[in-house]
Amino acid sequence: MANKKLKYFEYANHTKKGKSATTNTDRLAFFECDNGSVFLLCQDNSTKQSVTSPSQMAVERMKYYLENEFVQNPHDALYNAFIYTNGFIYEYARKNQSYQGEYADCTCLLIRDNKVYTASTGELATFYFNCKKLFLVSKGQKDEENLEKSNQTNSDSHYETIHLGRQQNINPRINYHPIEPVNDDKLLLCSPGFYQNVPEKSIQKILSDPMPVQTKVLRLMDMAGEEDSQQNVSLQLISFYNLTNKERKFEPLVLKKGLFSSNKKKKTATISDETDSKATPKPSTPETPLEHLKEKARQPLAKAIIIALSAIILAYMFYDLFIYNPMPPVAVEVDSQVPEDAIEETQSIAADMTAETPPAESEPATVARQASIPDDTVYEVQSGDTWGRIYRQFEVCSWFIRNHPQNAGKFDRNDNPISGSRIYIPLIYSAMESYNPDFYTQFTTDKTGSSCENVDNTFLENFRTEHLN
Repeated sequence: MANKKLKYFEYANHTKKGKSATTNTDRLAFFECDNGSVFLLCQDNSTKQSVTSPSQMAVERMKYYLENEFVQNPHDALYNAFIYTNGFIYEYARKNQSYQGEYADCTCLLIRDNKVYTASTGELATFYFNCKKLFLVSKGQKDEENLEKSNQTNSDSHYETIHLGRQQNINPRINYHPIEPVNDDKLLLCSPGFYQNVPEKSIQKILSDPMPVQTKVLRLMDMAGEEDSQQNVSLQLISFYNLTNKERKFEPLVLKKGLFSSNKKKKTATISDETDSKATPKPSTPETPLEHLKEKARQPLAKAIIIALSAIILAYMFYDLFIYNPMPPVAVEVDSQVPEDAIEETQSIAADMTAETPPAESEPATVARQASIPDDTVYEVQSGDTWGRIYRQFEVCSWFIRNHPQNAGKFDRNDNPISGSRIYIPLIYSAMESYNPDFYTQFTTDKTGSSCENVDNTFLENFRTEHLN
């Protein structure tokens, strides 16, 4: 089981072998790259344990493409990654006889700029939980060409789901409506062995509970085990926080047939019990004290007594609240004549107080608030960090960091950050309002350029002259 907490979300995942499955080839992955934060869930139809199983190959190829090819449009990034992975597995299976007939399914989730993009093949699915209800947002689609054959032949034999590696060209399902979650929303990537065996209401109940994310994953996995799942069960759960989105936006998928377990066995047993009870009537026995009281209330005398007692109680409450007064008023005689010496003493005290009262001072003028300059923050460079990743976290152009006096000599010969070193991030040049509330508008991409190409010494001197002097 894996669990990690990041700046805007926390995730946990787990997988286990089904009771009748010979092996578990499901693969889970999470990684960060220039395209964004990526979650993967892949499985295959292989029955043998292998280092190069189709699902493992799918995870490796998807990761390889997204880490090495930055695509401006996130939807295109997902589509290209699926096309590349499918072609690789297809060619590998064509050249290796042992892989004939094997394929992989994959669902992928990409998070960029607090927006979520999804794509899927096969029966793997992604669900969105808006703190109240689950919505399907991604699931592999059917092959339209085979569907036409199915309609022509009046048979379902050609109605097949698209898989990675089964055919040379595929069209993965891309949800072209990005999800914009708000705080406490969740995303669930899961296999058919999970959603076909666990009721939807049970999933929603666990996701609504304030327990930790890893505890929710373990509870959900236990529920799948209780339902006697014969398939491998795998899931990834992502919970969001620290988001600035004020309103959630998403576009659910609508299917003609539901996905979740419907507990048909339990419903059948209930219908059978009802039929038996109609065939052989049995005397009803109250099960609780409340039901026993209701049974007695059906008798006329008991009903009359209960009504009388209720009327007495209501009458007493009305008397106690509105009529009875435990402290009746007492008449007190007041002498209306005031002695003259008391009046003179009161006037003298008032005159003294007026003489001693100093003149009111004029209120000081409101002092204009000075712009605040944020302090530098120290950042420890992690393995695999790039300037692009550091920019997404602080939105400070690398030129400002490299030319910051306190960072002298802390970069390699190509001016790239060195893993394990501690560098100073000058937040005064940040484009994030939370870090730089007074000057962030001076460093947005329309001024610095989309790749910070406008930033140089002249840009820096102009900013200091206009805003700091």
